[in-house]
Order: sequence, then C-alpha cells, then structure tokens
Amino acid sequence: MAQNDIMMQRPFEDTTAAAIHKYHQEHNGWAGIGYHYLIRQGGMIEQDRLRGKVGAHAKDNNETSIGVCLAGNFDIGNPTEQQMAAVKELCYWLCRKYNLNPRKKGVIVGHRGLNDTACPGKNLYRKLGDIRRFVYDGA
Repeated sequence: MAQNDIMMQRPFEDTTAAAIHKYHQEHNGWAGIGYHYLIRQGGMIEQDRLRGKVGAHAKDNNETSIGVCLAGNFDIGNPTEQQMAAVKELCYWLCRKYNLNPRKKGVIVGHRGLNDTACPGKNLYRKLGDIRRFVYDGA
C-alpha cells in the first residue's frame, strides 16, 4: 500500500483505541478501529491498525493514507500541548519513513481536506501548518 498522505481526525473525548475499536465494530460493522494511530490527550500514541493495513478513516482515500486520530472536540477546545508535541513527532517519523514532503499539498491534511466534514475541528485544523513546518524543518 503506497502512503501518500497523513490524515487527522478526532473523536469528541479522550478515549482509548480499544474503546474506538469496539465502537467501530458494533456501530459501523467494521473489522475494527479505522485509524492507524490515536493520540490521547496526555500525548500517548496508541498504534491501532497496523501499518500496511488499509484503514477506514477517509472515504475514497483509505488505501493511500495513514489515519491519525487526536482525542478531543476541537470545534470548542484545543489539542493539548502533549498532543501537539506527539502529533508533530509522529508526522515527522511517518514522513521520513514513507519519504513524504510535508509541504506538498495534500500530504498532512485534516479529514475535511478529503471528505465533506468539519473534522478535525477548526482549532486543530488551523494548527496543521505548524505541524507541517515542524516536520519540514526537521524537528
């Protein structure tokens, strides 16, 4: 599976990958959690779907993207400092691993950049430029 972009999403509260996995199975009828990574509010990164396995996080883009989910409601709140540090480091690592240019359009995107949704929320969406700069500048 070719990796062309890293896509940000969010649930509305701090939760675990196991809880999202169960929800996606019971409510969506999926095989399991749709994301490859979940970043908890304390900054802990949980690997969910294994890399190389197609996710279920962005319709028509799952086969060429890596799903990164940050826990929180970013329409009304902001990602924590710990989440921002973790997502920057994760994106840095992913861009190096898959030889992606973070400044290239469509490489580090919010869910709304791929599908008709408000996700990842306005307060995370406006920080995507900071993430791209961090990754591009080489941490």
